[in-house]
Amino acid sequence: NKWIYTELLETKDIVEKNLKNYRFDEAARNIYKFVWHSYCDWYLELSKTILFSENQKVFHVLIYFLPY
Repeated sequence: NKWIYTELLETKDIVEKNLKNYRFDEAARNIYKFVWHSYCDWYLELSKTILFSENQKVFHVLIYFLPY
């Protein structure tokens, strides 16, 4: 969890710098990179293996909230 939080803070700083310099394309690229490559590809996938291996009941609870 510390890793993804650190990535988020670094991305926030980079995006703020991009926006300050009117580099909207770079800001969008950095947000996209964080969301898809750090958060979705790594963090969510690793979280799924931890959650689903520990207890199958977690899966049954989460399945109702995942679509939202």
